Amino acid sequence: LVASQQASRAMAEWNSKGILKAYGSETLLPKRKYTDYEMRMFKVEPEEVLFPEDKTFSEIQKRLQFSLGGLYALSLYANFEQSFYAGLILLFLAFAEQVTTGGQYTALAVDITANAVSNDYKERVSVHEAGHLLTGYLLGVLSTKYTLSGLEAFRADGFQGSQAGTMMIESDPGALSNGKAVEEQAIERYAAIAVAGLAAEYIVFGRAEGGAVDLLQLDAILRSTGRKKKEVQEVKRWAALSVVCLLRNHKSLLLEVAEAMRSRASIGETLKLIEERIST
Repeated sequence: LVASQQASRAMAEWNSKGILKAYGSETLLPKRKYTDYEMRMFKVEPEEVLFPEDKTFSEIQKRLQFSLGGLYALSLYANFEQSFYAGLILLFLAFAEQVTTGGQYTALAVDITANAVSNDYKERVSVHEAGHLLTGYLLGVLSTKYTLSGLEAFRADGFQGSQAGTMMIESDPGALSNGKAVEEQAIERYAAIAVAGLAAEYIVFGRAEGGAVDLLQLDAILRSTGRKKKEVQEVKRWAALSVVCLLRNHKSLLLEVAEAMRSRASIGETLKLIEERIST
């Protein structure tokens, strides 16, 4: 953690000296309430960003359930009594897994299957995480690592991180709760980065599917600052509008970063790519 904070401060220093051109180079739209008319003027549909429906994941989950159900039916035909009791045991274990882990084993199994059978799913996940990484870097927040599948995250962190994700570090780790003037700026930046994955999916695919967990975490942070439900929604709409506008200006770079991440480029290599493209 200390090394990451030092790296973040070094990046900020290099940026101030003009060594880095892209890091912290972008700003967000003025924070205020934007009307539906203004959203249409910007050609942004916030509902398509802020209300993700994971259709690809759900479809693969249904197919997996159907396949397992078919196999179970065949096993019942072959040996009814043994398969029946085995089914009851599996049903009990599935229920216990839902209660004890919140279905994380099930989600991990579906994610592994989705990565094995669907290139569209892998592309969408990489675009989502590229949105987080690119937005964070352009706003001056350094990424430390990323994963593109639940299995990668599980191997790295166990169930502390059983989903694809991008980890970042603020130069001031207490900025979200230290009561300084920087607090509001840090919260706004956090909100923008939180919705960046959804915004990236919206720009590339026309709607967001993943990112429900990102929104839940953002809700928790905003509620912890004393904001009411209406205020939370206004911050999320502003953040979605701001990041869609930001990433639209860098759509080709967003796709390059996503491709580099699918090729398992290191964090250093992806940041170098961003600097090279912004500088030219």
